Amino acid sequence: MRTQAYPPPYLGIKDDIPLAVIENPYAESVRNFNLDDGVPSLRKGDSVWYNDSASARYFLNFSTYGVAGNQRLFGVYSDAGPTMRWVDLTTSGTATSVHTFGIGSDDEIHTLFFNNYLFFFGEASLATTPQYYNGAAWGTAGYVWPGSFSPFGGGVYKNRAYFIGRNSAKYAYSEINAISGVT
Repeated sequence: MRTQAYPPPYLGIKDDIPLAVIENPYAESVRNFNLDDGVPSLRKGDSVWYNDSASARYFLNFSTYGVAGNQRLFGVYSDAGPTMRWVDLTTSGTATSVHTFGIGSDDEIHTLFFNNYLFFFGEASLATTPQYYNGAAWGTAGYVWPGSFSPFGGGVYKNRAYFIGRNSAKYAYSEINAISGVT
């Protein structure tokens, strides 16, 4: 069977009518298919794996950085060292250790993407020193936290990063578009 390239439907996807009624020039919303050079092909299953039986206990979080062909997948775990260890899981096989920090007693990790920085928050070694990745380098967040505030994740709203206080009803926020400084 030969594949045939078809021009894209010029009116886009129409989800408000049943698929049985869809006619040209509308497109069906199809899952599990990739469009390679205008030809649909079946999407293969995920084939990425990680093997590091020497030190890994269990992963605490996965997070992505980047877009499209430049996207990277990171995993973070607390090893028996005890150290927090970040590994690059973008390709299959043995992952590359890309960053280590502190004492590995964190049991839960949260992430926040803000201003092209991917922040990692935890409850022990990362409680007052969250780590970040900015696409080129790893580092420690340069925010100054109020009093005994320990950030534990958060969100972004109107160009500010809002941080949740661990085990409290408090929150802090950054200056507009600031990736460091007083909160």
